[in-house]
Amino acid sequence: MKHITTKTLAIIVASCLCFLVVAKLAVDQALHLMLTQQASGIGRDWSHYLDNRLGDGLPTLLKDADAVSISNAELGVVVDAVSELFAVGKIFQVDFIDADCSCVASFTNLSHFENDTSDARLTDGDSPTHASGEQPDRALVKHSTHTHATDSRFVAERHSSLMDVHYLLTYSGFESHSDGVRAGEWGSYLPIKERSVALVWNTELHRVALAQNNSALSHHSIAEIYHRIQRGDETKLALRLLIDMEEPAKRNQTVMYVVGGTILLLLLLSFGYPAVRHFENLRARRKSDAKAHFLAHHDVLTGLSNRNAFQETVPVRLKQAISEGHNGALFLIDIDNFKKINDFYGHHVGDQVLRQIAEMLKAQVSSDSMVARLGGDELAIVSFQNTGEDEIKFDGFDFSSSFQIDMDGSEEAFDVSFSVGIARFPRDGSELSELMRNADLALYDAKDKGKSTAREYRPAMKANFNQRQVLFNEFRAGLKSSQMVPFYQPVVCTRTGRVAGVEALVRWQHPQKGLICASDFSDVFEDREICELIGCQMIDKVTRDMAVWKEAKVPFERVGFNVNAANLLRSGFILDIVSSLARHGLSPKELAIEVTEKTIFGTNSGALFDKLHELREMGCEVVLDDFGTGYSSITHLKDLPYTFLKIARTFVSNIVDNPEDQAIVSSLIELGRSLDYKVVAEGVETYEQYEKVKELGFHLAQGYYYAKPVSASELPSVIEGVRARSFRHFQPQEFHEDVA
Repeated sequence: MKHITTKTLAIIVASCLCFLVVAKLAVDQALHLMLTQQASGIGRDWSHYLDNRLGDGLPTLLKDADAVSISNAELGVVVDAVSELFAVGKIFQVDFIDADCSCVASFTNLSHFENDTSDARLTDGDSPTHASGEQPDRALVKHSTHTHATDSRFVAERHSSLMDVHYLLTYSGFESHSDGVRAGEWGSYLPIKERSVALVWNTELHRVALAQNNSALSHHSIAEIYHRIQRGDETKLALRLLIDMEEPAKRNQTVMYVVGGTILLLLLLSFGYPAVRHFENLRARRKSDAKAHFLAHHDVLTGLSNRNAFQETVPVRLKQAISEGHNGALFLIDIDNFKKINDFYGHHVGDQVLRQIAEMLKAQVSSDSMVARLGGDELAIVSFQNTGEDEIKFDGFDFSSSFQIDMDGSEEAFDVSFSVGIARFPRDGSELSELMRNADLALYDAKDKGKSTAREYRPAMKANFNQRQVLFNEFRAGLKSSQMVPFYQPVVCTRTGRVAGVEALVRWQHPQKGLICASDFSDVFEDREICELIGCQMIDKVTRDMAVWKEAKVPFERVGFNVNAANLLRSGFILDIVSSLARHGLSPKELAIEVTEKTIFGTNSGALFDKLHELREMGCEVVLDDFGTGYSSITHLKDLPYTFLKIARTFVSNIVDNPEDQAIVSSLIELGRSLDYKVVAEGVETYEQYEKVKELGFHLAQGYYYAKPVSASELPSVIEGVRARSFRHFQPQEFHEDVA
């Protein structure tokens, strides 16, 4: 219930109060109806009883004379009937009303009221002569006139047998008032209502009215019963009975409240449980909403703000900071080599690394900074420090240093470094989108410079980016115009000089810039779609050139061309190779697929291994390019379908003078031989390098020493030139030692 809002609580309280008020009104109305019905029944019974009891001996209260005396015998009939009524019923006053003479004869049971006595009802000067103790033998009823109201007198008859039971009070005169007919000073306990008398006298036989908590009888519930007394067709008198309904009222009230309480209890049982369930569901929904709100604005893994919260919060705070004259910086952070951690140690280890880095960054940021995970291993920090541009730092945090991350539940630790791009505001932009774009350019520059560094945005970075975008656009246009052409470089046997194959290298025949090497447009290989298009064009053009050479009897033996993950994973890649070979009458063994360690041991390595096995089963050669610079292990080499290993040029370039490189190369050669792989030396450019790779035992070599990459039309003459030059360097017996 603590989650109920003040407004909801006020509505509940107001509803309960309204319900109680309505229930109280309904109960009161029901009690009134019940009491009216009961009083009506009681009044009818006793009115008929009194009417029957009086019989034909009903005295006439008034005749035409100014004063009429009623004998004790005549009065006794009335007194006895009323006395019996007082003795049996809950009636404390009986009024006989003669509307013609405006006279009222009242009989009152004073014993019904504990504090009322006959003396208390009289005032000085009003007592008649019988007040001294004389007993008159007749009761006097005076004729009423309009002047009698001011000099009304009464005559009281006391009977010894009824000394404390009743009085006979005779009044002459009552006046009409706005609230009914009032008796004189000694009027009835309740004023006689002229309208009720008139209705009963003229139209109705019986009428009931309730007067609760009257000021004269504050603790009584009183029912007034008006009844018409007739003899034949003649109306004699109007009879009014005042009945004490206190006991029936209390009894009815008890019954009503028991019934009401029972109904209320049933309502509570009927609606209480649903209400409790409603509030439980409301609390659960609010808890769920709070969780959904948290998930919508926080990263589940690290607990940092997510991209949504970052994009909602930062623009507001950025605008406020700039309007107040503050400055700050946006840090875009990329974890170096995070993909390798996921690939080699598993995603659960990568998740632990992310969580620890998040905790480390949260501990470093100040209260006015915000740290968020934008996705993957990309993090962002916005610092709103009010410092000079040249002084701004991220709380002394050195992004150029590596940090050791300890793994939970193990003794293993990782050295983690960051590449960071920084954009300052308002110098580098006042909008989040502009700052993000500039910080991303700085991050790209940091990665390009070798990672583990932080770079601040400079305008030149945008120019480089624009130039890169131009490159991508032109390259896509070049692909559509089929401007990508294969150039070929021979692979030569180190012992015989025989050309054992050629490697196809992609070149861009630019219409304005001329021939462009792959190293000058290497950025485009980051685009998967571009890589797929290059692969498709190269397969078609290489197999077409192979068919031309084969028809011309050019001894190329096999052609290898480089593919990457985008090519291997493309649906239909192997089918394209098969159809191209078949279309040009080529055998699969005449084609070699070259892949780098970086390609094979990246994401989706299992699927890539399957593709290579499928190619090997077709009969294609599989070449591991740039061996020694990546992640290969002996286990990987044993399981993969390689037939050739190409030692990276970084080892060959220093092989003449560097003993360490010589030792490494020798080990790699022995490893290849033990696994029955042919080992190729890349980047052989000088005679000294050629002599050394030959001395160390390389099977094959390629490089500028033999020939530069040439077009398909130039390759036959290059092959002839290589064979002719090799013939001059080798003794005749060496030609029989061809192991290629």
